[in-house]
Amino acid sequence: MVHFIEGFSPQYEPFLVDSIRRCPSMHTLWMLNRCINAEHHKDEYMGILAEVAGREDVDKAIRDSAAGKLWFAPLCTMAPLSGLHGSLSGNSRD
Repeated sequence: MVHFIEGFSPQYEPFLVDSIRRCPSMHTLWMLNRCINAEHHKDEYMGILAEVAGREDVDKAIRDSAAGKLWFAPLCTMAPLSGLHGSLSGNSRD
């Protein structure tokens, strides 16, 4: 279902944002995270995650999920460490 909806990108994203602002859910946060990973309106969407993480009227599990995605998202955009794979597999080139 998500892949079908993503086929309408970016037209569906304002509806997703409205839904999250009204009543965030694990599913809609996951979809927003996919938008962030695709570099769509990243700063705006990171701000929405921060809003959800701080809302007292939202279930704690959903707040925690938003906070976790907020923390993890910058790590997804970091450049891979060169040579890390080789050193972990024992095939280091040193």
